[in-house]
Amino acid sequence: MKIIRRILPIVLTVWPYVIVLYIFRDSLGVRNLPDAVEQNFGLIYAALTFVVYGLNIWNAVTWPKEGTGKSLAFYNMIMKLIHIPFYILVFLLGVALFGSMVVPALLFISPALIMFLVFVDFLLMMTTSMYGISAAWQMAQKNVLPKIEATIFTVVHMIFVADVFGAIALFLRRRGVQS
Repeated sequence: MKIIRRILPIVLTVWPYVIVLYIFRDSLGVRNLPDAVEQNFGLIYAALTFVVYGLNIWNAVTWPKEGTGKSLAFYNMIMKLIHIPFYILVFLLGVALFGSMVVPALLFISPALIMFLVFVDFLLMMTTSMYGISAAWQMAQKNVLPKIEATIFTVVHMIFVADVFGAIALFLRRRGVQS
């Protein structure tokens, strides 16, 4: 069970990039995928995304309480930092979709696609934030972090961009306490 707890954050860290690799598979020289995978990749990826996200939320919430949140804070910070390029790609795609609204055919579809991208980003942000939120509350329960700070870290982890700074601050706070 301990190995699965360590693997799940790694899977979540690379998971958003699987779709990027699939999109650029021809450029990367990946050919001859099975027809079932080729035709249903979006559906397979969406289903597995909910599984990966759900397992990681469960992992973060049920992380063993004997520690004081150091590993949770570390995983949270690493995931947030590694996901920055993905968020930038999604932002640039959203800007391109917004700019494409001058084309009458895309005037109505672009806002829906932009909202979908926002939903995907928010879902990923909240899933990774569960590690930071769990770390903050584990630290609060062990009296390493005041409850008011745990509450502040919880709120910060629910705001785009601020969640990255909150993850770094939480890890540094945890590391500073342990030394």
